[in-house]
Amino acid sequence: MKKLLNALAVMSIVTPSISATVACGNGNGSGDNPDPSDMTQLQKDMIDGADFMTRLILAGRHENLNYNVNEILSIFLTPLSTALYLPINYNNSEGKPVNLSTDVLKYGQLLAPQLRNFDNNGYAGIFASYIMGMYDNNFYQSFLKSGNKDGGYYFNDTINPNNQESYLYKTDQNSLGEYAGASNDLKLSSDESRRQLAWGIQDTGALTNTLLNEGYTGSGPGATHGYTGLFNTAAARNKYGTNSNGYLYYNSIMNSGKSGKIASETNAFDKSNIKKLLEENESTYSYQAGSSSNYGSILKNGTNEYEFNNTGAFITRKASELNVSGHINGFSALLDNINDQESGVGVMLEFMDSMLPIMSNESSDQGSAFSLVIDMWGIVKKSVEDSTNKNILINELKLDSNILDNITLDEKPIIKEGILGGNASTKDASMKVMLNSGDLKEKNAENIVEFFTELNRASQNWNEEQEQKFFEMYAYDEQNKAGLLIKTGIFSTMINNIGKDAFLETVNNSGKGVVNFMSWFGSMYKMVLDNKEVILELTTKYNEGEGKTTYKKLSAVQRNEIKSKLGFKAGKLEEGKFLESFYKMTKDKKTQGQKELEKFFGGFAGAISNNMKELDSNVLQYLYDDKYWQISNTHVSSNDNTQSGAKMSFSLNYTGKGDITSNATEYTSKVNVDSDFNPYQQDNEKTDFSRETKARILGLEQGKIKEDDLIAYDGLGNYENYDIVNHTYNIEWTNVSNDPLNPYWVITKIESFNKEGEQFYNIF
Repeated sequence: MKKLLNALAVMSIVTPSISATVACGNGNGSGDNPDPSDMTQLQKDMIDGADFMTRLILAGRHENLNYNVNEILSIFLTPLSTALYLPINYNNSEGKPVNLSTDVLKYGQLLAPQLRNFDNNGYAGIFASYIMGMYDNNFYQSFLKSGNKDGGYYFNDTINPNNQESYLYKTDQNSLGEYAGASNDLKLSSDESRRQLAWGIQDTGALTNTLLNEGYTGSGPGATHGYTGLFNTAAARNKYGTNSNGYLYYNSIMNSGKSGKIASETNAFDKSNIKKLLEENESTYSYQAGSSSNYGSILKNGTNEYEFNNTGAFITRKASELNVSGHINGFSALLDNINDQESGVGVMLEFMDSMLPIMSNESSDQGSAFSLVIDMWGIVKKSVEDSTNKNILINELKLDSNILDNITLDEKPIIKEGILGGNASTKDASMKVMLNSGDLKEKNAENIVEFFTELNRASQNWNEEQEQKFFEMYAYDEQNKAGLLIKTGIFSTMINNIGKDAFLETVNNSGKGVVNFMSWFGSMYKMVLDNKEVILELTTKYNEGEGKTTYKKLSAVQRNEIKSKLGFKAGKLEEGKFLESFYKMTKDKKTQGQKELEKFFGGFAGAISNNMKELDSNVLQYLYDDKYWQISNTHVSSNDNTQSGAKMSFSLNYTGKGDITSNATEYTSKVNVDSDFNPYQQDNEKTDFSRETKARILGLEQGKIKEDDLIAYDGLGNYENYDIVNHTYNIEWTNVSNDPLNPYWVITKIESFNKEGEQFYNIF
């Protein structure tokens, strides 16, 4: 199943704020609500990215939407490796467009670019500790340098039995989520404000402390997904390993009652069956799992029965059920965010990495997108080499027989398999195959361009009958039989996904519309031919030999080199160069086929909207809609996102719905968090290489809360019972990287205030 889910994950960090948010980025300098015009565009983008990621974390708190944060961060930042790809481009219940990619892309590109390496072919998710700076700077700096020269492959938060800290590699030394947080070298930050962020891993989500007090410290390790029948993996050491443990999948595991498949090596650690665990611990509580139709689980204690975790399970269930659609949907989200500015060109390169890749992606996520271009090669070949098709083109549609007679093509290249099928192989998948395949080499591309040139010449003179003939030949005939385009490879699968009606709207139900649609993909070959020297230079450098890599692994310097080579210099697109041509292909409505392409990918947003309306109206709108999040006191210390030690700060006032079954805002006495506290809450007996760590509720230890009050503090996390709340948070972000080429911003302070203006604290 994982192989199925490897394509179209085109978003490096995909993993959103609905559109570029209005409230995000309200100024800089000191004072309340300064004029946003005082900020540079880079500063605004930095604030936008930080604002939305902060919202995802704050919304998970008990007093707000009350979901466990880790899995939600993973949905947006590692949708491929967690198989949780929530559709991010859809229309809400009011019919308004929602695009949840804009600000996550800003976060990923400007504040934490190396996190993109997590969303690859491995089995890793995002813990809150990766974004909330609860550890000292060296924890994050080691991540940037670990693994190889590119860094960004694993955090030193889990260790294997040989005291090695690694995962996401094809070796037999990977961690499997063991001994999370237990390394002798891993202690919380020396800074008290940063230690106070340690609530992010476990102290969010419905009944987390209640269950922790009963002995449940999270499921795993080795579990990669909570839902059976979807993507579960043994995550064997020689298949990348995983950081999955404890609370990484709390929401989905609470819903199902157990984690996914556990590697045989780690069965001794298996605490995945919640019902069984409570029984073995002789708990006074009993547990009943939720389901796909009833998200909430049940916890009973005598005559008291608590339904809980509807919200968290609702989000993760949808992300699982719509995973394949979410991958496709990501294309339209990227397409919407392309522009001719620095950030938009970065998005364009992300889009290109699947549609017209320079480097073959080792995770196969470009198979389906690139197949749209490669399958057009096959369609042209069938058009000119099949005698029936060729006779229709010449005799009825009046294409020049001399031109068609001279068009010969090798078999289309075989590239990688995508999520929707495509062409299965482990061979190269880069633009170079459009120039060097078969015996004819680049003559293939020249002949494809010649075919579309002649098709467009002839179509200018078609009458209504001829136009209908072409429509029937390539789209649908009167008996609704699929034509050459509709029944070919990836086009068939994707058109079936959005539905016939959506495709007919795409092409305006006309032969000319089909010509435009096909010609857009045909134009890719002309663009490659026109820029063949630079394409061959870049593909040779980055896709062959010792320099072979993938787009996600590129450093900032390498990405800037590619931008420059392809024609983006001094903040502008160069006329006549590759990127300007591709920009016009995707955004200029005067370009043939652009409108059809936009409608085609936009159709995926429309097709998914009905499936997203309930989740949007009950949960997601409270993440992205600026009317619920008022930003103020915005300050950015630098206009350089790579400046080490630079800071951003702002206040957020949340006035959306929250969990009124939680009284977390009443705990106004600070809990002391010692540096030896393990926020992963793992019970680990001391070994030769790790310290003994014990699951602890610090608030209980220090007398800040009583056992009988845990349920009221935790809240039940059922969106049906939420009401309007009013909470304010002061936030600080800091670039903790010491690498001038790779910034890494983390939250370094969160202060929480209730509606009375009193500061309140977590119990950890």
